[in-house]
Amino acid sequence: MKVGIVVDNDFVNDVRVFKEAAMLREKFDVKVLCFKTEQDLIYETSVDYVALGKRAKNALFAMSSWLPIYKWIWQAGIKKFIAKYSIDVLHVH
Repeated sequence: MKVGIVVDNDFVNDVRVFKEAAMLREKFDVKVLCFKTEQDLIYETSVDYVALGKRAKNALFAMSSWLPIYKWIWQAGIKKFIAKYSIDVLHVH
C-alpha cells in the first residue's frame, strides 16, 4: 500500500511527523509532500515539495480568509502528488 503524508510545514523539523513516517515505512511505501527546506534535502529522498518560501507561505496563509491562494496551491500540489505516486491513503497534518 502506498501512503502519502502531507505536511504544510517543513518535514524534518516536525519531529512528530518525521517519526510517524519512519514507523509507517517499516510496512508501507511512504511518500511525503511538504515545504522545501535545506534539511529535507539532506535527510529525505522520498519527499516532494511545494515550492513556496517561508515569507510567501506566511503572507498567503494570513490572507487566506479572503483570498484562498494558499488553499489552491496545496490543492494543486496534492493532486499532482497523488497522481505521481498512485497514493492509496493520505495522512494529512
